[in-house]
Amino acid sequence: MKLRWFLPLAVFWSVGWTQPGQVAYLKYFLSRADFLGNAAVSAYDRKGKDHWIVFYNEQDLPIVLSKITASGDTLGTDILSYNNDQTLVQKYHFNQQNQLQWVELYGAQEAWSKKFREWAIPDNVRLTFEGQHTQVELDKMGHIRQMTFITVDGTPYGRISMSYTPRGRKATEQWTQLPNNKMIRRYQYSYDSEGRIRSLAEYGRQGELISEVDLTVAPADKLYRVPPPKLGNRLLEAETIIESIRQSKITLSHPATIPPLADDLLQLINGQLMVGTLIQSTSEGLKIRLSTGEVLNIPVSQISWARSRNGSYLVNRGE
Repeated sequence: MKLRWFLPLAVFWSVGWTQPGQVAYLKYFLSRADFLGNAAVSAYDRKGKDHWIVFYNEQDLPIVLSKITASGDTLGTDILSYNNDQTLVQKYHFNQQNQLQWVELYGAQEAWSKKFREWAIPDNVRLTFEGQHTQVELDKMGHIRQMTFITVDGTPYGRISMSYTPRGRKATEQWTQLPNNKMIRRYQYSYDSEGRIRSLAEYGRQGELISEVDLTVAPADKLYRVPPPKLGNRLLEAETIIESIRQSKITLSHPATIPPLADDLLQLINGQLMVGTLIQSTSEGLKIRLSTGEVLNIPVSQISWARSRNGSYLVNRGE
């Protein structure tokens, strides 16, 4: 598939990305090292060569980076997002097929990394994680495959890995300390023959069963009127599932969770990704407002998947 040099700009507009300002100018670089060193070349000098196209906003911040082959094919595109202090907070990477492949979340306050450090690092150990980032890798169906926590010097210190059933429901979740590959936490999900979640078990550092939550023994509106003892662990995932059961009458369409993102995501069947705010959901389709203010009504027949910023799926044809 030929994706010429102007594709990054088309991607930028199609996803409706929110940035501090619009595209102001672009530069060409012959390598990523040249980009980092701001050693740009002219449009003429990059012809017939592998190169990078980088779009900048009015604050001189790079917001779209695309790697281009000598023949003009796009190998991948990164879209960057900043906060009001012009600090990088998110990076979205799209592969050659314009599919979202991974997301990087920057900062020590990222929710999943904070929770991991609470479990993995003793309180009496004084370490700083300023400048760290979390890399979230997705599989072909848009499910989270793993989250890796990386220090500012590029050293991975932890990972959360997830596996799924053939129907796309989360089967296991394992927390591993790096670089020693020491397991510190593991969850096992079980479902009935109709795909409804049945129980959630937690295992400790030695593989011992710590607790197990049976999610089928009580009506949805009677679950845990008095919270049960947690035996020293924090089953936040179980609480999330229980709350979902209360609200949805035990019809969990997608129990897996993902870290909160800045925007809602919607991908069309043709691979186009849209980022914005989902403002209405009906049986016929979804209504999304892009950052430009444009409001689109997308028929459900054209949607591959749609995921809200809190991690829940509104549409998922991968199940």
